[in-house]
Amino acid sequence: ESVSPLGEEYENGLKDGVNSGWIDVYENRGKYSGAYSGGTYDTKPFILMNYQNDIQSMFTLAHELGHSMHSRLTNASQPYVYSGYDIFVAEVASLVNETLLTNYLLETVEDESFRIHVLDEAIERFRSTLFRQTMFADFEHQIHNVVESGGALIPDTFDEIYGKIKSEFYEPIGMDKYIQREWMRIPHFYYNYYVYQYATGISAAVSLAQSLIKGDSCQQDRYISFLKSGSSEYPLELLKETGVNMISKEPIEKSISVYEGYLTEMELIIGDG
Repeated sequence: ESVSPLGEEYENGLKDGVNSGWIDVYENRGKYSGAYSGGTYDTKPFILMNYQNDIQSMFTLAHELGHSMHSRLTNASQPYVYSGYDIFVAEVASLVNETLLTNYLLETVEDESFRIHVLDEAIERFRSTLFRQTMFADFEHQIHNVVESGGALIPDTFDEIYGKIKSEFYEPIGMDKYIQREWMRIPHFYYNYYVYQYATGISAAVSLAQSLIKGDSCQQDRYISFLKSGSSEYPLELLKETGVNMISKEPIEKSISVYEGYLTEMELIIGDG
């Protein structure tokens, strides 16, 4: 029911996937940990889950179903050459589903204890995806600038840059000196320059979800068309066709506004308790 704003085509496709063996649901001996969506152009999507029958698992499943439905709709609409899609748009499809699920649960459940869990899940999603990944992107950008200006990257340089950024992002919080070495354990930094796309992804997703929740049928059509587009157009153009302009600051400001709303409600519930 949470994806009803996406229309019957999406709802029916998702129901078919859930009922036709897309998902390996529970833990098993020797099974890989975590949760992933995969598949090929000629197969149905497959989802690996280690479902724990809790709220976090519910949101994880919504996330992975977003990826799988993106693949299903793209593969059915595009030739093989355009069937892939960039991370920039991939995270939008998954995070729209998480945002819609959050909205559905907050609209339909009155129990304050349950609402706290839902709000906590949503707030943590923003912290880890919008706030923290922006911090990581700032670090990546600065160390690339060091190299481009002819400097050398040594551990002390990493420590200094990361420690300064950490202090700027978490200014009200006291931190010990060892946090400046956290960069060593972030696997994203050993890959190509891409972490900013998590922050842009959640910003675009929240902006889209807010429009879809209002019941705009034109927006619904634009979003489904976006999911069917694969890599047939550049990511920024695909999002622009849905009404989300990632060159502007509007999607990010909308996301921060929603984030503030979740924090305000959490504070009100805890204060009343």
